[in-house]
Amino acid sequence: MTVEEVSKLMLGLYRLHWKSGGASWACVGQLHDGDKWFACANWTSSSIRGIASTLWETVERAEPIFLGDPNEVINVL
Repeated sequence: MTVEEVSKLMLGLYRLHWKSGGASWACVGQLHDGDKWFACANWTSSSIRGIASTLWETVERAEPIFLGDPNEVINVL
Protein backbone atom coordinates (compact mmCIF):
# COMPACT_ATOMS: atom_id res chain seq x y z
CA MET A 1 0.00 0.00 0.00
CA THR A 2 1.15 3.53 -0.64
CA VAL A 3 1.67 6.15 2.08
CA GLU A 4 -1.40 7.98 0.77
CA GLU A 5 -3.57 4.83 0.94
CA VAL A 6 -2.40 4.05 4.47
CA SER A 7 -3.04 7.61 5.66
CA LYS A 8 -6.71 7.24 4.65
CA LEU A 9 -7.25 4.10 6.75
CA MET A 10 -9.47 4.51 9.77
CA LEU A 11 -8.45 2.82 13.01
CA GLY A 12 -10.04 -0.57 13.39
CA LEU A 13 -9.95 -4.23 12.46
CA TYR A 14 -8.97 -5.34 8.96
CA ARG A 15 -8.19 -8.30 6.79
CA LEU A 16 -4.80 -7.47 5.28
CA HIS A 17 -4.11 -9.04 1.90
CA TRP A 18 -0.40 -9.62 1.33
CA LYS A 19 1.43 -8.95 -1.94
CA SER A 20 3.09 -12.34 -1.44
CA GLY A 21 -0.30 -14.05 -1.16
CA GLY A 22 -2.63 -14.92 1.68
CA ALA A 23 -4.26 -12.71 4.27
CA SER A 24 -4.20 -11.93 7.99
CA TRP A 25 -6.59 -10.48 10.55
CA ALA A 26 -5.05 -7.29 11.95
CA CYS A 27 -5.66 -4.28 14.12
CA VAL A 28 -4.67 -0.92 12.64
CA GLY A 29 -3.64 1.76 15.12
CA GLN A 30 -1.99 5.15 15.07
CA LEU A 31 1.17 6.59 16.61
CA HIS A 32 1.33 10.01 18.27
CA ASP A 33 2.58 11.54 15.00
CA GLY A 34 -0.28 10.11 12.91
CA ASP A 35 1.65 7.24 11.33
CA LYS A 36 -0.39 4.03 11.11
CA TRP A 37 0.78 0.62 12.34
CA PHE A 38 -0.71 -2.86 12.14
CA ALA A 39 -0.59 -5.86 14.46
CA CYS A 40 -1.59 -9.24 13.03
CA ALA A 41 -3.51 -11.81 15.06
CA ASN A 42 -2.00 -14.85 13.34
CA TRP A 43 1.74 -14.08 13.42
CA THR A 44 4.37 -11.91 15.06
CA SER A 45 8.12 -11.76 15.34
CA SER A 46 10.08 -13.51 18.08
CA SER A 47 10.25 -10.24 20.05
CA ILE A 48 7.43 -8.49 21.89
CA ARG A 49 8.67 -5.30 20.24
CA GLY A 50 8.02 -6.90 16.86
CA ILE A 51 4.28 -7.33 17.34
CA ALA A 52 3.35 -4.08 15.59
CA SER A 53 4.64 -3.24 12.13
CA THR A 54 4.75 -0.31 9.74
CA LEU A 55 5.84 -2.39 6.72
CA TRP A 56 2.85 -1.30 4.66
CA GLU A 57 4.76 -1.93 1.41
CA THR A 58 4.13 -5.66 2.01
CA VAL A 59 0.35 -5.13 2.06
CA GLU A 60 -1.63 -5.31 -1.19
CA ARG A 61 -4.85 -3.97 0.31
CA ALA A 62 -6.71 -3.61 3.61
CA GLU A 63 -10.31 -4.81 3.81
CA PRO A 64 -12.21 -3.27 6.76
CA ILE A 65 -13.83 -5.68 9.21
CA PHE A 66 -14.91 -3.21 11.90
CA LEU A 67 -14.53 0.53 12.10
CA GLY A 68 -16.18 2.43 14.89
CA ASP A 69 -16.12 3.83 18.40
CA PRO A 70 -13.81 1.72 20.59
CA ASN A 71 -16.06 2.49 23.57
CA GLU A 72 -19.10 0.99 21.87
CA VAL A 73 -20.34 -2.27 23.40
CA ILE A 74 -20.32 -5.02 20.77
CA ASN A 75 -22.21 -8.30 21.13
CA VAL A 76 -20.12 -10.77 19.14
CA LEU A 77 -21.87 -13.97 20.23
